[in-house]
Amino acid sequence: MARAGKISLYQQVADSLNKKGIKPFSAREWKATNIQSIVYGKIKNDQVMDEVHRIFRKNNVQLKCKNS
Repeated sequence: MARAGKISLYQQVADSLNKKGIKPFSAREWKATNIQSIVYGKIKNDQVMDEVHRIFRKNNVQLKCKNS
């Protein structure tokens, strides 16, 4: 999948977490870059990874990363 497509999906995850009221560890709201850091294993957050898997499955995209 193209980089722009993944960033779009990361933003969908961020929007979903923000709507659910789940706050990030060091900011007021989730952004695509926060999600990307978690997906690539720089930060561990199981709750976010569950949401990433849900959004990616919904969009028929296979997740290939360290934290999947």
